[in-house]
Amino acid sequence: MNLPQSPVVVRIKQTALDFQSIVWPVIRDTPMIGGGSLIPVEANEEKNSRDELDYIAGIDAWHVAKCDKQMRGLASRVQRSSEPFNNFTIRYKLASGKPTEYEKRLEAINSQRDNGTNWLYPDITVQAYINGQTNQLMSWAVMSTKQLFLAAEYLIKNGEVGNPDYSDDYGFRTGPDGNTFLYISWKYLEIPMIYPITPPAPDFKSTY
Repeated sequence: MNLPQSPVVVRIKQTALDFQSIVWPVIRDTPMIGGGSLIPVEANEEKNSRDELDYIAGIDAWHVAKCDKQMRGLASRVQRSSEPFNNFTIRYKLASGKPTEYEKRLEAINSQRDNGTNWLYPDITVQAYINGQTNQLMSWAVMSTKQLFLAAEYLIKNGEVGNPDYSDDYGFRTGPDGNTFLYISWKYLEIPMIYPITPPAPDFKSTY
């Protein structure tokens, strides 16, 4: 007997499908991606491995290089909405108190600097906004995961987040479920990529 799937599982599967069918064909041959093929974690891993890759490492898909000699992890964030918000969003605090992607990604990134440990995390992060009525890709951005999370860490450690003068650039949003997200605008990160403009590689200068 097949039990109904939870709304969370349904949303995750829809997001994965949206990325594969709508977003990936557009971004695949951009300079930041460089062509190649996509292997979705959702469809190609056993359940336990899939959960660990997503929950622990934050990897939603594998990107296989065009030459078929290299591969890397990729994180995808696809949001259906009536307008493109043009922000990267990062889970900062969960109502459950469990570790968030903000904590896990930075622990992996900073472990390389602190003790030379190379824990697994996505090499790049893709954020996209799709019109929920027409299925049109409205906007998208691609950025180095390391650069994105170091930018987030810089803003939070320096007390920048929460300043109303910069709410268009970054800030916190808490949803009805009690989970808090950090948003950082593409404009602030100097990523001028409003679909269908092909983006250059990001050039965020962190303090690290």
